[in-house]
Amino acid sequence: MAATVSLAGECVLPDPAALATQYDWHRRNEKNACLRRINDVPADYFMLALSYSPRFCRESARDFRTGAVRPHNAFQCAGRNAFGWVVHGLWPQSRHPATCRDDGKPVALHPRYCRGDEAGPLDPQMIRQYLCVLPGELLLQGQWEKHGTCGGFGSAAEYFARTRQLYEALVLPEEDLRPPRLFRALKQANPGLEGVRIGYASGEIRICYDRKWRYIDCP
Repeated sequence: MAATVSLAGECVLPDPAALATQYDWHRRNEKNACLRRINDVPADYFMLALSYSPRFCRESARDFRTGAVRPHNAFQCAGRNAFGWVVHGLWPQSRHPATCRDDGKPVALHPRYCRGDEAGPLDPQMIRQYLCVLPGELLLQGQWEKHGTCGGFGSAAEYFARTRQLYEALVLPEEDLRPPRLFRALKQANPGLEGVRIGYASGEIRICYDRKWRYIDCP
């Protein structure tokens, strides 16, 4: 195994031979029927979502029946790895999205699954290249199919390279701060965010960019 130090903390990459040779994500895996829809519309802006790994591993990565870490969360939440803030995804967004109702609740229809079911599995070497940024094989595959196929990205390589560039440009706190302390710490460490509205939802930081990759207010 190869060890590297990333913004996320210690990240021990698996040997290439340990990676599976096929990855795929199916729209039918979405529990929300609205999110299964192909919504190939232009992106008005982009949202980078960052989660605090220790909290995610503590609250969301385990099987609620057995208490064991789910296999697809093992790289992030089991073994030697020690992540801090990591990327959940880079999401193309619409400023005035259409809505859909699932179980009576409105769901915003942002760009999603723009290549339908034709995106195909990622190459294992690409999976390995970005595991220290988006720490999970299924996470990487899902983010590519759901979001990376939208927003004008020409390839998965372009999508993930941009994601890593945005992530590495940020100075992130080493602890699990919550708003408003989190926002103050982010703006103090990242002067470009001063005066910009940062989002926070489901325990995640949301940072928004225009189509020229300049910080903008998150709606």
